[in-house]
Amino acid sequence: MRREELIALMEGAFRRNSPVLPSSLMLSPSNLPEVEEIAAELEKHSDLDDCFVEKFHSALPFFSEQGMAMILPEFIIYALKHPDSEVEDQVVSALSWLSEDDAFLTRLTREQVLILADVSTLFSSDYPLGTNYQKKLAEFFQSIAGGKGDSVCLR
Repeated sequence: MRREELIALMEGAFRRNSPVLPSSLMLSPSNLPEVEEIAAELEKHSDLDDCFVEKFHSALPFFSEQGMAMILPEFIIYALKHPDSEVEDQVVSALSWLSEDDAFLTRLTREQVLILADVSTLFSSDYPLGTNYQKKLAEFFQSIAGGKGDSVCLR
């Protein structure tokens, strides 16, 4: 599947119907300066745009489960639009942290999980000489979605 198709699928399937959550809900509790900087930026903007993703491309570990559910799709879309950016590596790392019972995954529809499998497959093609890590991520998402039949939600 081409990047343009995946971008359209991501934008459709992960479309946000609500404004960005307050930073107190989006971020994991911490006194780290990085978290305070992210919180200040989130309070200034009502939308997560490319500038935010570029500036905080390595910030995914600082987000709570609620925050991850909102921000990870934005990072994935950015990585798809900008294949030479550092964001793709950050996205692959974030996806690799997920386990089958992760709260983020349990909220996703089967369609969303299959899209994440396609994204992981595409990302694996970007690393032909590397490990099979991204391919294993794609297989992970496919196994989760495949075990759920035609159900609307994973739980």
